[in-house]
Amino acid sequence: MIAAKRLTIVAAVCLICGATAQTQWLDYPTAGIPRLPDGKPNLTAPAPRAADGTTDLSGIWEVVGDRVMETDGRVRSKYVYDIAADLPGGAPFLPWAKALHDERQKRSASAHRASVVCRMASLTRC
Repeated sequence: MIAAKRLTIVAAVCLICGATAQTQWLDYPTAGIPRLPDGKPNLTAPAPRAADGTTDLSGIWEVVGDRVMETDGRVRSKYVYDIAADLPGGAPFLPWAKALHDERQKRSASAHRASVVCRMASLTRC
């Protein structure tokens, strides 16, 4: 009886581990990506188009982390918190928007953590 129970547990663990290992797809070539003769993705190819002719931005998007966030210590892209990080002089704000941005930046800096002022903190980390 105990042996049958152990065998059932081992079989269940093997099935679960096998299913999760199969879903990693580390070297799976995504269909529809324009490729160079050596098989690598062609990063200079034109953007794909949807049926209505607009740019199709669907798919998997991943940004390489290049900055340690002060709020939580995670490595993320600098654009996560400041999409205008590389613009000279920062984002082009209207005067009222600049005042609101500056006020929120002060409040965020005094809180020391973005999750303090984030309305979605209960669902996800900011």
